[in-house]
Amino acid sequence: MFVFGVFVDSPEVFERHCLPGIAAHGGADATLITSGDLPVAATYNQMLDAAGDLGDVEAVVILRQDVTLADPGFREKVRAAFASDDTLSVLLPADTRGGADPLAAADGACLVLHPRLLTRVRFDEALTGTHGHALDLCRRVRDAGERVSVASIAVAPHADAATASARSAAVVSQGQHARRVGREVLTRVLARHDDPAGRPTGPAAGAARRASEAFIAFDHPELIAHLPSDAHRVLDLGCGAGTLGAAIASGTGAHVVGVTDQPAQADLARTRLADVALAHLDETTTLPFDRGSFDVVVAAGLLERLADPAHALELAAAYLRPGGRIVATVPNVKHWSVVLPLLVQDRWEYTDTGLLARSSLRFFTMVEAAAMFRAAGFGGFEVCAANQIPLGDPAQLEPLRACLQAYGVDGEEAGTLLDSYEYLVVAALPD
Repeated sequence: MFVFGVFVDSPEVFERHCLPGIAAHGGADATLITSGDLPVAATYNQMLDAAGDLGDVEAVVILRQDVTLADPGFREKVRAAFASDDTLSVLLPADTRGGADPLAAADGACLVLHPRLLTRVRFDEALTGTHGHALDLCRRVRDAGERVSVASIAVAPHADAATASARSAAVVSQGQHARRVGREVLTRVLARHDDPAGRPTGPAAGAARRASEAFIAFDHPELIAHLPSDAHRVLDLGCGAGTLGAAIASGTGAHVVGVTDQPAQADLARTRLADVALAHLDETTTLPFDRGSFDVVVAAGLLERLADPAHALELAAAYLRPGGRIVATVPNVKHWSVVLPLLVQDRWEYTDTGLLARSSLRFFTMVEAAAMFRAAGFGGFEVCAANQIPLGDPAQLEPLRACLQAYGVDGEEAGTLLDSYEYLVVAALPD
């Protein structure tokens, strides 16, 4: 028996696109589970639990509501794939874009799970948007030593599938696949920002210039990995429930205190951190700690949610010792998952999480973020892309890179910045 799970928030879309394919190719004994009452990941997990209570389950198929299963041989292909490899746990439709990595096909359209996973894996409920769950689950399954593969399964996405696919790879758990942005790229970009004469010139460039709340507790392992070795006293701005601060304290032995403006979060954080202050970082000018007493200030997932992030950086500088550092994450609004829908579809779509989260009040590029840190007194930048998330088929960015090159932009540099989902910035005060 094949169990089909579909998150349905539009019955009309589901009945028009998804249901006919299940009825035609799911088998006479197919079991269908649909729901749209809970967030997506929670709904999927309930579906896994329900499937686990059934007998004789051959596979659990997670389908998006706008996807039609169009393959008469679907069940036979799935059975043959699972029978041929004992380590195969997740099966995906072949990536029509020709990506070499099977995970390039994990866009949430169709995800076939072996029944042994029902008791061993869950979708990450910290991902509260509508996409990205399939990619995250596939990565965790593969990291656990089991196989994720593709098969020539015919599925037909409809409705907003193009946008969904473009966003799915970007809305993933933080801290995966960190890759340093080369010092030469950073130097070139910042130098042009400081020196207008170094910017692209010519008629095209001139024309371009004239034309111009739910809390999520992320571990941010990439941030912890970049903490300086002398991080003995750490101030966690926007500490939330203290998850990150507790991980810092556990991993480094540092004395960690936090600041949050949410009383419920503060209560939880006080069970994990040495001390917690309740303050709104857009408004307060003082904190109940000694000024100049901290080695490191951490600001993870914070600056984009403030009305005045520059004020928060100035506050951070006041509580750091001379030579102290700030380690912060900054989302990159220039990532392809924002730029492509904007340029191609004229869309700037706010979501529950990700780069265009509804809770975000500010948007940054690397140059704008660097200018803001500098204005607060910080220098000595080290930058990496905390999430370097390329498009599944990088060749799809080539027309855009060619266009940017026509405006005088370095093509390799443009590709690096378009792939950078989020920046991790380490900057220091003068000694």
